[in-house]
Amino acid sequence: MSLSQQLSTIAGANQTLALDRKKRSKLHSVSLIYDPKFASTQDYDSIYQVSLDALEELELIDKRFGRFKLTIFSETSISVDRLIQTKEQNENLNKTIDAFLSLLSPYWNLNIAVKAAEWPLRRFQMNVYNSETFLLSALPYFDYPVFNKILYVLPSGNNGFPNIFHWLINFKKNNELPSRNVIIKAFTDLDFFKFYSKFLIEQLHVKNENQKQLIFYVTCCISSIASLASNDNERLNNDFTPLILEVSAVLLNSNNQDCKISSYTILSVLTTAVPLSKETIFASIEAILEKNSSKLNKQALICILKLYQSLQSGSYEKLPTNILNKLPPSATLFNNEEFIGVLNNGNNSKFISNYLRSCIVNDKLEQSVLDFLRNYKIKSSRQFKDILNDLLNKLNTSPEKSSNLTAYFEWLISLNRDLFLITLKEQDFELQLLEMKLQTTLITDDISTDEVNNVEVIDELSDENDLQINSEVNVEELRKSFELNKVNVKSFLHSTTSNDSDFKKLLPLFFTSIESKTFQIFNKNCLISPSSAISFLLRVAISLNIPTKARLFAIVTLRKRFKELQSSFSLYTLVPLLIVLLADSKQLIRLGAIELIKTINDRPSEKIGESYMINDIYGEELSSNLVSLNPTDGKKFLNELTSLIDSCKLDGEQIFRVVDRFMEQDKKSSKLYLALFVSHASSNNLPIAKARLLKIVVNGTKIVKNAASPSQLFDTLLTTYIDKRIHWQTKCIESGTNFQTFEAQIVDLISFKEKNLSAIEFLEKSFSSSSEELANLCSSKIIRIFESLKFDYQLRFVKFIVDNTASGDSNISYDPVELLQSLTLTNEIFVQLLKDTTLTQTQPTNGSVPKRRRRSSQSTRQAMKDSSVSKIAINHLKKVISILEVLEKHSSSLSTSTLKPTFDLLKKLFDVLSDFETLGNDGNLPVLYAQEILASCMLNVVNFLKNNKDRSKIESSLIRADVIVAAIRSSSSPQVQNKLLLVVAALASLSPEIVLHSVMPIFTFMGAHTIRQDDEFSNHVVEQTISCVVPALANVAENGKTDEIEFLLTSFVSAFQHIPRHRRVKLFMTLSKTLGTDLSISTILFLCGQQYSFSFSKHKITECRSILEFSSSFLKNFKAEEQLKSFLKFLELWELLPSSPIEKNSSKGLELSSRSIFGSTILSLTKPELFNLRNNLISFLNQSLIGNNDLSSLPRLKIKIATLLLDPESNVVEVEQINNSFGEVVSYILTLLDSSALENDDDDVSGNLYKLLGDVLNLLPIDQFVKSVIDILTSESLDLRVKRHLTMLAGSKFELEPVDNFVALECAEKFIPILTSTVELKLDVDVSQASLDTLSAIFNKFGSRLDDLLLMNTLSVIVTESGLLSNSPEIVISAVNCITNIISVIGVKMIGFFPKIVSPAFKIFEMSKSFEDENLIEITQVSILILCSCMIKKIPAFMISSLEQILNLVLNAKSLPSATRVSLLDVTVQHIDTTALLKSLCSIWPAVSKLDPVAIGLYLHALELTVDKLDKKAALKHAPTFMKFFVHSLEYRSGSDFDNNTIHRIEASLFQCGIHYVMKLNDKSFRPLFASISRWAFDGEGINSTISEEDRLLAFFRFFNKLQQNLKSIITSYYSYMLESVEKLLNRFVSGNLKDINLRRIIIISLNTSFKYDQDEFWQSQARFDVISKALLSQLVNIEDGIGKYLVKTIASLSQRCSSDDHNKMINEQLISHMRLSCNPKEKFWASRTFKMIYQKVGESWLSLLPQLVPIIAELLDDDDEEVEHEVRTGLVKVIEGVLGEPLDRYLD
Repeated sequence: MSLSQQLSTIAGANQTLALDRKKRSKLHSVSLIYDPKFASTQDYDSIYQVSLDALEELELIDKRFGRFKLTIFSETSISVDRLIQTKEQNENLNKTIDAFLSLLSPYWNLNIAVKAAEWPLRRFQMNVYNSETFLLSALPYFDYPVFNKILYVLPSGNNGFPNIFHWLINFKKNNELPSRNVIIKAFTDLDFFKFYSKFLIEQLHVKNENQKQLIFYVTCCISSIASLASNDNERLNNDFTPLILEVSAVLLNSNNQDCKISSYTILSVLTTAVPLSKETIFASIEAILEKNSSKLNKQALICILKLYQSLQSGSYEKLPTNILNKLPPSATLFNNEEFIGVLNNGNNSKFISNYLRSCIVNDKLEQSVLDFLRNYKIKSSRQFKDILNDLLNKLNTSPEKSSNLTAYFEWLISLNRDLFLITLKEQDFELQLLEMKLQTTLITDDISTDEVNNVEVIDELSDENDLQINSEVNVEELRKSFELNKVNVKSFLHSTTSNDSDFKKLLPLFFTSIESKTFQIFNKNCLISPSSAISFLLRVAISLNIPTKARLFAIVTLRKRFKELQSSFSLYTLVPLLIVLLADSKQLIRLGAIELIKTINDRPSEKIGESYMINDIYGEELSSNLVSLNPTDGKKFLNELTSLIDSCKLDGEQIFRVVDRFMEQDKKSSKLYLALFVSHASSNNLPIAKARLLKIVVNGTKIVKNAASPSQLFDTLLTTYIDKRIHWQTKCIESGTNFQTFEAQIVDLISFKEKNLSAIEFLEKSFSSSSEELANLCSSKIIRIFESLKFDYQLRFVKFIVDNTASGDSNISYDPVELLQSLTLTNEIFVQLLKDTTLTQTQPTNGSVPKRRRRSSQSTRQAMKDSSVSKIAINHLKKVISILEVLEKHSSSLSTSTLKPTFDLLKKLFDVLSDFETLGNDGNLPVLYAQEILASCMLNVVNFLKNNKDRSKIESSLIRADVIVAAIRSSSSPQVQNKLLLVVAALASLSPEIVLHSVMPIFTFMGAHTIRQDDEFSNHVVEQTISCVVPALANVAENGKTDEIEFLLTSFVSAFQHIPRHRRVKLFMTLSKTLGTDLSISTILFLCGQQYSFSFSKHKITECRSILEFSSSFLKNFKAEEQLKSFLKFLELWELLPSSPIEKNSSKGLELSSRSIFGSTILSLTKPELFNLRNNLISFLNQSLIGNNDLSSLPRLKIKIATLLLDPESNVVEVEQINNSFGEVVSYILTLLDSSALENDDDDVSGNLYKLLGDVLNLLPIDQFVKSVIDILTSESLDLRVKRHLTMLAGSKFELEPVDNFVALECAEKFIPILTSTVELKLDVDVSQASLDTLSAIFNKFGSRLDDLLLMNTLSVIVTESGLLSNSPEIVISAVNCITNIISVIGVKMIGFFPKIVSPAFKIFEMSKSFEDENLIEITQVSILILCSCMIKKIPAFMISSLEQILNLVLNAKSLPSATRVSLLDVTVQHIDTTALLKSLCSIWPAVSKLDPVAIGLYLHALELTVDKLDKKAALKHAPTFMKFFVHSLEYRSGSDFDNNTIHRIEASLFQCGIHYVMKLNDKSFRPLFASISRWAFDGEGINSTISEEDRLLAFFRFFNKLQQNLKSIITSYYSYMLESVEKLLNRFVSGNLKDINLRRIIIISLNTSFKYDQDEFWQSQARFDVISKALLSQLVNIEDGIGKYLVKTIASLSQRCSSDDHNKMINEQLISHMRLSCNPKEKFWASRTFKMIYQKVGESWLSLLPQLVPIIAELLDDDDEEVEHEVRTGLVKVIEGVLGEPLDRYLD
């Protein structure tokens, strides 16, 4: 068995012991905040202090934490121990900790809470005794990291872990947090749900709830309900619901609002999942209201509504009285915005309906509820009917409250009239009766045309009038009541305040008389005359707010009165009012009116005389203006009317058509009829009558020829209406007339083609009024008639609206701008408006473009300081803006608009733009918005003119480009600037010649401002301007004038850095394509290159990078031919740059300064600045050429060229063009390289040109590239510098080619002979070096595929003076690299060149040490090492002969990095035969030992690898050789000059190698070797140097101790080889002959280690024990303080390992002998400490020897030396007492 296998066996045997120790270390390591290892070392005082500080911080948050300072956080708690307390005390302690944990629950996410919990955890083990409360308090934080800590500290296993939380055990084991689904699943367990609910209830009772806990419980409760409802509904109903209701009740009883909200939430969810009983629901609602008696909140109401929604039985019953009384009043409930939002959200109709019914029955309904009900719709017909029935019942039982109920009946009718009527019918309740009870009309139109189609109803009413008085009526009381209310009114049709009041007063009595059938008494006692009675009845019939039955009764009664009147009276005066009745919406009323008209018509006409009531029907004054019909005309009128009125039965609107018809038929009398209606319409002030009469008149004026317009006929009405509008509105409300209908009829008086000024003034007053309804009516009217008005009225009205816009009057209730936009405005109106609002006019000068009139800015500014002037200017600006807003609206859709702009309008817009500039600059007014609107208008107008006008007729005076340019420059708004630029673009399309003279300032501005804006609109503006304006410039450029183009591009490029990055390419692409690529691409690149140079010189790397990114992205959008041509023109521009400063007045200076792309600054540059510019421009072009690509990608231009050249289907012409362009570029670059322009100091420029040439050539595919390069290289006149650069370029080109590219391989084989011949010619060092480097690159790339003969031929040249043997280090290095690459390919085939390579390589390595250039030294040596590495890999067997040379070469290469040297050593170990390598390493040690530490370290690294690689058989074979070397290496310290630390590190590495070697040996082979090492150490056998005995022993014991640590008990018996020698050494230490403390220390340690690993009772042998025990114990005499502790441990280890009575007695006696009074203090001190250590380890087995020790202890307790006395008292005595279990005093006594 090998040593390593034996070690594995020993390690397995010791594992159980290690585990036991770990288990014991966890006793005090349970902690929430500390690592277990650290926690096990803490004392209670430190833990207490940390937790107390945290508790005090918690007290600042919640004062209740302070009470725990008196209990579990008191200072006395440190000494509290659960194990010694009574059961009652522990129970109280648990309760206190539970209270603390409950209070701590909301703060578990705070560090201070965890720190505070540390004390009860560590001191009182609350993780064991309070584990349930511990988890309950922290459970809401189940997804926080702190919960993981809590699970960690809980006891493991089912026995210690709380059973109720068994589902958390696996999460504790896996150190994971539980998911929410796991928590919810736990809550679906009834026992756990009860458990947590009980805990929550307890917290509520002590007011210890918190928001986090409530949210957690509510969430889990809701989720549990949802889960159980879908999976186990029965268990939810039977088991969980009672418990949930109990918790909800407790939550409701809390004063905490969060608790109540939690209860609301739970109840809301529960009631949706579980069908609760009616009693439970009402009890829950009552409980909610009970706890919210003062103020119901939104959450409580939501819960109540949810509960009520779930009501199954009794859902249509009224609310219980106790709940109704606790609910807030209806006014509060239905007027609170929060409550309204809740009530409207969801299906709450049942609750609302039942609540309303309860309020109706209990008289709790308030009028303010109507505001809510008007927007509320009842969804259920059952609810609708119930509410209506309750209202009817309330009306029957409390008729005095009818006025309060009317609005609710109207609300129900508005919801569903048909259902309302059906319900009335079901209740046998007539609508007419309901209206009579309410004394109002509920339904103003017909209910059904089928119910009445004849006069039967009227006849029935006539019969009722003839019936006797109701017997139940007290006639006498009624008469008295009637007499008391008698009024003196001649005509109730005369509407005055007094008459209206009297009419209202009589109405209730009139209704009573109808119901009691006592109208005759009413008529006799209340009305003064028959005419008064007729006027009263007529007004009743006309009024819409009176019940239909009353109105019909009035009509029937009128019919009787008409019949009873004397035949001499003419009733034609009443006919217009009867016609008003014919327009009523109720058919019964219309039928009655028809009967009335027929009754009048049936009266005899022969005796007709005086017109009845002609003088007082509307009062004396108004009646005097009435037109009366003579009997003939009247009869004729009635006959015609009677013949047509039957058609009015079915339609109330038919009467207007009837009147129109007979007026059309009787044109002679039509004026008379019209006058009749006009007079009545003017005099009648009853709103409904007046409105219907006005409608007849309006229609009549359209029929009657030459009739005045309605506005003229009712001029007074229109003039006074605005002032009396409120009066009319009041009358309409009182009479039940729709005011909107009435007002619409008033406005309708204004007719088409209106010529009456009063009508226009009425409209203006209406718009100035505060009434939005009136303004809207007038707006609609003016929009309809505007086109028919004459121009003056149109302009007047528009100006009025514009003035309203500028006034800013808050009373204006309409949108003036919107109205203007709705009108059909013409070009002439806009021209006149703008003319009236223009501040100044511009006059043309001599027929040319008008000049802007310059005003004194100073005087203008001064004038604008006057507040009145400033106010006028502001109003003016507002007017203009409103006009422009309207114009923009109309001009935005000119294709469909009636507006047809002219050049006059455009001219006015230019004038306005000039005014804005004045107002903005001099007046400081905010004109930006105005300018933006104006620009939009101008753009629309110009676009229209461009599409619709002949451009040849455009006058130059009309287009004011200078005004636009000035506005653009002065404006600070990008939006304004952009829109004005669009105007310029449109003008350029309209008239390019006129705009062209102003184009340069425009583009200068665009370059400085517009293109910097990062928005889509600005981008669109720039593109539009370029596309419209630039073509004109392009045409100029075609004529040879390029200055404008260069200026334009300079303007744009100068703003390059300010243009948004993502818009640059598109912008310049647009420019280039518009201007043409031939000129623009190179110019843009050149200008960008100048910016690149400037940024580069200022070290603005970010800007440089952005320019390069742009140029690369910009170029990729063009064809390859276009790019190549642009490069050529770029170089042409570059060549124009001088290399040195030139005179300003020179011809070249004038030429350059005149071109904007160079500018005048070119003449002020110094020579260095010019050099940098030229150099940076070439660099810029080169980087633009290759693009901003990484190494893994190809230039886009290269891809384009390759695609074109390699595609067999490519156009031949295009290929030829590419080749020509390519040739031109290469030729031009070569010309530049050969030209005299490159001076001696232009090396950097040359370098960039060379790189440019290379990159240009690199654009070609490999075959064409090689062909081009070979042609150039074989040229005899080629400059050597060019040759060198092309050669290097070729190498780079081949490196980028794929290995499997067959074309590239062929090219390489063609190119290798060219390079080889170049090397052989030795033209130039740089050229040869470049050729060799290129060869290396080719061999490295294609070596395995190249022909071996080609490689051998190349190698034959390289190993000559042209390469390896050259005098130039540079060539030698490149040659070595090339040889390395060839050898890596051909391998052993190079053996013929072996002597020509290896020997020179070693010489070159030695020669390199004499180089002065350190970098050159390193490169040379690295190349040689790489060569050696390659040869070792390829021909390892041939390299063994040179192995020691290679090793010495590596170890002596001080200038190389260690990593490089290590890599070669690793390769050597990996490929060379291990045995040969071990011999070589051992043989070179004498030389290596004299090297520096780094070299020795490398040597030892290689040695260790070699030993590790060595197999066991070879190790046994070469063990003597290695051990000889090893012993020799142990003497290293004697000949080394390094410090001790370095020597120790080297020796440690040597020892490690030795141990590794020993591990490969067996015991039989190693014992003799160890014996020889021991003899060398103790006897000096085989010493190779002058090493001293102490050094030998130090080296040996250091190695031996390392060996023991690795081999442990295996080599314990090896101590027999040196036991005697060790004894002698120890005795020499005692005698003082040997004083090396370090040696003494490691000897003692070696003994301790041997004792420790002794498993074969080696030291139990009496002979060995006697020898070593005496030698060891004798060391106490003079042991040094620094190593005394090692001696103590060793003696104790000996006593523990060799524990027997005899041995114990021997050690005891010897130790006591060193504790006598005669012994020195140190001897007694260390002997006492040794006894203490022994008793600590094996104390029980030594108790029998205690009697011998006690007297000695007694003596030492009184020793003169304090240190000895203290050690015995505090150390030895305490340990012995611990072993005894009792004090030692009685033994001492």
